[in-house]
Amino acid sequence: MGKLIVLGLIIWLIVHFIKKASAKQKYKQELEEFASNIEVRVTYSGDDWDDDYDFKATQSDGECWIPPGQSVEIYGHTIKDGMLFVGDGLGALSGYGADPALINPNLSRSADRSCTENYAMSYWPSYSRISPEARAAYIDWLAKGRRVEGAYIGYVFLFYYGLERRVLHGKPAQEELLHIRDELSDLLAIYGDNRSFRQYSENFLGLINVLIGDGTHKSEINPNKIARGMYPPSFKIELGKHVADGKPIPWDLALEWVLRDPETRLRVPAKRCPHEFAFLFKTLYQEKFGEGMVVPPNKKKIRLEYHPASSSLRGFSSEVDIPDPSGLKRPLGNLWKLVDQSMSDLDSYSRLMGKDPEAAKGIAGIALLPGSIAMKRKSSELDALRQYCNNTLGGKEMGTAQVNTLIEMWPTNTPGKLTKAEASQASSILGALGIGMEPDPRHGGRTPAAGDEIVLFNFPEGKDEAPGTGYHQAIALVHLTGQVAAADGDVSPEERSALHSHLAQSLGLSQAESLRLSAFFEWIIARPPSMAGMKAKLDGLSTAQREKVADFLISVAGADGVIHPKEITILEKIYKTMGMEPKDVQTHIHRFLANGDSQPVTVKDADTGKTGYSIPPAPGASPEADVKLDANRLRLKREQTKEVAELLKDVFTDDVAEPEAEAEKVPDFYGLGAPYKAILVKLGEQDTWDKDSFNALAEKYGLMPSGVLESLNDAALDNFDDEVLFDEENIEVNREVLEEMLA
Repeated sequence: MGKLIVLGLIIWLIVHFIKKASAKQKYKQELEEFASNIEVRVTYSGDDWDDDYDFKATQSDGECWIPPGQSVEIYGHTIKDGMLFVGDGLGALSGYGADPALINPNLSRSADRSCTENYAMSYWPSYSRISPEARAAYIDWLAKGRRVEGAYIGYVFLFYYGLERRVLHGKPAQEELLHIRDELSDLLAIYGDNRSFRQYSENFLGLINVLIGDGTHKSEINPNKIARGMYPPSFKIELGKHVADGKPIPWDLALEWVLRDPETRLRVPAKRCPHEFAFLFKTLYQEKFGEGMVVPPNKKKIRLEYHPASSSLRGFSSEVDIPDPSGLKRPLGNLWKLVDQSMSDLDSYSRLMGKDPEAAKGIAGIALLPGSIAMKRKSSELDALRQYCNNTLGGKEMGTAQVNTLIEMWPTNTPGKLTKAEASQASSILGALGIGMEPDPRHGGRTPAAGDEIVLFNFPEGKDEAPGTGYHQAIALVHLTGQVAAADGDVSPEERSALHSHLAQSLGLSQAESLRLSAFFEWIIARPPSMAGMKAKLDGLSTAQREKVADFLISVAGADGVIHPKEITILEKIYKTMGMEPKDVQTHIHRFLANGDSQPVTVKDADTGKTGYSIPPAPGASPEADVKLDANRLRLKREQTKEVAELLKDVFTDDVAEPEAEAEKVPDFYGLGAPYKAILVKLGEQDTWDKDSFNALAEKYGLMPSGVLESLNDAALDNFDDEVLFDEENIEVNREVLEEMLA
């Protein structure tokens, strides 16, 4: 009899499914084949049903079912919104005895009990066989609206068994199916932390969506709400139809696909920051695939399956002629790369979120987010910073800002001081606003100190761009040439333009790098480097290398068409600093002029103000010859600039990247000391360690293996409520806890 009932249930499912799919003619034949090829499988619970052998089934489903929206009185408690089987004669569809979901008011019940206790309830509970105390607790849960945080999961399953029976056997109307789907969705949101309930209910919801037949599947994109390896029927059909029809797979369906893959291993950032993780994946996915990835149809077909949790019912399995791409390695590999990048981009933010959630909500946290997310966050601190930058720039290309103001606006660990990390965060958030700063500690610049000034500038098209090698070479040149250019006390626009243009062209700078260099030049002109520390930096250059640097500096001095006496004075100081004869400056200037390496240049007399001389064009030179000569000179100047830049890049490394202040003392690793942290870092290199390798690792640090295992697990349990190492046949690493401990 039980098998006939199950068979009838399956036939109704098939008919219902085909009816809802009739609008989609393309799949009509496949769904009909689904009906003809269905496989029915009935199994029996391993529970001892001896107590129910004498039970006689005397009631039908319709006699016992309390529909949605209807209330019922049980043991003096009013249970609202129905969706229950209540009676004394509803038998199980397979096996013996009463249906597990049936609430029989005639059975004994103790005084009220809390639904947070299980009262010796078995793994596969049945209302007729649980203790009187458990019955009281179950009624307590129902009377409280079925939404009680911390309720024992067995009571949730008892109710769930009834929903399964109603959907799979009771032939509910469309409206009732919608009520049941909404109820189940709410239960999943509250009790989904239980892996077993999540697996059953996700699949059941997918089946209900197929039965409703509205043609939509709501993708789940929260990693914390997905059971890996579980593919609900509605998900499989939605994904399969996109593949069969050659349609782009939307980002949310693609994310759900890779999250359900049993091979996917998520790190802490994806779980701790699920909304940011999903947004980053969406951004990266759409950048790479546009409307979505198109996957060619594969040969494997979808197998629709459902295996109920209730011991009264066991499910069905049948193949549908729609492609099943769920296990395809190539598209999953592409999706995994985006998942991995999304997690990596969230590493810093996730660590702050774990240590100080409140700080993560502020501007310091926003600074750690990728720009695509950061600018979507609402923050009064961010608004204030944006306004200050706009006022500073005032519509201009660049402007000078006070570091003290930035310190006041930033949540610094030490009052009145920016660390390099904090300055880098500030630079990142400015970059997200489309604004650059110089010096920039993210790219080798010194850390701005209280009382300093920085130069702000607008990025081209508002896009933050990391500078390349050419920029760093140019910075090294500017450190030295800044002294020469500023020697006359007034760096003319012509001088700035000539130097900047020469460096940008010679070193192949992009528009963003060129703007950044202009900002750095403005900053260093206002505070040229001291001669005091320069001698030691230049002592490492050979005589030939110093000559090349000297020639380049003279060309910088003449860039504006005038060599001022103050520039000659500073050149003489640099010559002396480099171990060269100061009197050679005049000789080299005349050589520079005689070689025609410049436009006509005036050597200005400091006392009389009389001008010197200029070099006229060579007589009889044709325009064509001039063009050839200029092109050749330009090439040589570019080569000279690159050569000198490479020399000075190493010389001024310490100026470009200022040493960090002494690191703060790191506290003991959960009270265990450095060796334990080193061992845990090493263990993180793989998921499984054989006992011999683990023992050798512990002994390498002079520690007992059993002591390492116990100490690390004690620390993990105290701080993260779970062990970090599982002592099985091998040592298994709990990667999620390990990453938390090392974050």
